[in-house]
Amino acid sequence: IEKQVENMSRLVSAMQDVSHAGKSALHLDRELVDLVEVVDAAVASCRPSMDARLQAFTIRLPDAPVPVMGEQARLEQLVRNLLDNASQYTPDLGHIQLVLAVHGPTVELTVSDSGIGITALALPTIFEPFVQDIPAIGFRTAGLGIGLTVVQTLAEAHGGTVVARSAGTGQGSQFTVTLPLAAEIGKP
Repeated sequence: IEKQVENMSRLVSAMQDVSHAGKSALHLDRELVDLVEVVDAAVASCRPSMDARLQAFTIRLPDAPVPVMGEQARLEQLVRNLLDNASQYTPDLGHIQLVLAVHGPTVELTVSDSGIGITALALPTIFEPFVQDIPAIGFRTAGLGIGLTVVQTLAEAHGGTVVARSAGTGQGSQFTVTLPLAAEIGKP
């Protein structure tokens, strides 16, 4: 029952985020956040599903904190959505990878998988609400088609972007979120 309540809460939150997509109405309580801690929390939440599906998971994180200005809960939601999608659409025994890397004034969070991939036809519309690619429909329990819309909404609300890549059906997927780093504290 607790798990279903948590799922319903996530769904309601996601629906609210979708209703704000494309609007500046999404309010964030910004503070200095360590993106490494955000990723750790999201991974802890998603790991049981990956383990249940016997999916190999690798993660590469910087050794130092990665400061961004944002809302910790919303950033965790963004990472969770990407990891949940990767696990949902990757067959049992598949592979999922998360890489967090700093590039100059930005940080890139990339989630890759060996899953069902995205067709060339669906790739340009994959972030639109309620869009689902044909191979995704009926694979496991298909979602509602709002998770990636939420990812895009949250990335943009944090001053960032998200890009999807896939070589096609059966070729896996890759999602890269780019966010600005926070200015160093105390820097003149």
